[in-house]
This record gives sequence, C-alpha cells and structure tokens, in this order.
Amino acid sequence: MNWSTRFQSHPQFGQAARLATGRPPWVLKATGLVAAIVFAIPLIALALLMIAALFITAVAWVVFSFIARVVDTLTGQGSGGPQMPSPPADDGRENVRIINRS
Repeated sequence: MNWSTRFQSHPQFGQAARLATGRPPWVLKATGLVAAIVFAIPLIALALLMIAALFITAVAWVVFSFIARVVDTLTGQGSGGPQMPSPPADDGRENVRIINRS
C-alpha cells in the first residue's frame, strides 16, 4: 500500500485529502491566481510608495539646500566652499601641557 492510499484512508486526514484532491483543475488555478493578486498588489503598492518617498525626500533636500545657500549669501555667512578644519596645534589654547602616561 503506497502512502497516498494510506493518507486517504486515515480517519483524521482522509476526508481533507479527498476534499482537496477531488476538485477540478481550474479551482486550483483560480486559487493560485487569487493568492498571487492578494500578495502582489500590496507589494507593488509598497514599492510605489517607497519610490515616491525617495523622490519627495530628494526634492526636499534640494529645495532646503537652495534655501540655506540663499540665506547664507544674504546674511554674509556663506564662504563659497567647505572650510578646512584648523590643525590641532592652532586651536587657540595656550599653556597646555601634554602628559604622556606610559
């Protein structure tokens, strides 16, 4: 006796197995299509929302950068480029003793 016959003759699982295998093929295909639609639509919507959020964030960054550049130019704070940090020896401190603990 093979396993499928044993499974179908089982007292608990046999009725479920006969119910599942006794359907026409279009039922399985239609169920698969519905499952694909149910899972695909939210995933596609999520992907579109992520793309929209990325685009809106990029546009906001460009707009705010432009506004900051204009404000810096109007207030005289703009330097025209990135500033190099001052070297550690020229940080304005005087009479500083460095103690090497070894």
